Amino acid sequence: AVFGVDDQSMERVVLNLLEKRGLTVAAAESFSGGILSSRMTAIDTEMSTFLGSTIGPGGNGSAEHAAASQAAAVRKAFGASVGIAAVAPDGGEGHQTGTVFLGLALGDTTEAEKIILLGGRPQQREYTVINLLDLVRRRLS
Repeated sequence: AVFGVDDQSMERVVLNLLEKRGLTVAAAESFSGGILSSRMTAIDTEMSTFLGSTIGPGGNGSAEHAAASQAAAVRKAFGASVGIAAVAPDGGEGHQTGTVFLGLALGDTTEAEKIILLGGRPQQREYTVINLLDLVRRRLS
């Protein structure tokens, strides 16, 4: 899918969409471990649109539920318009290797989307960030 022009990064595209709508975003990065924050703050250096993130364990219960609830909780904690989260299930949940749940809280909707990523853990973390930003982009487009 085409998401930008020339050399626009996914984070730039998403920040532009949020800014145009007067929205802000915060993230819970249990799986990405701060990669999203690093990429967003490299562009939004004053953190006027990207308000911040939390980094911690995925929580109790299913990863799908944790992703949605963490997205809602981080949105509330930072007072953001949009909350996003990425959670990988533990081995006991029986999911395929590379499974990650993306959470989004926007307006009256809180959702979780399942993705399955290839590669080793470092690549999966990078791909998770792109997929999480793409989820925001798709919901705002």
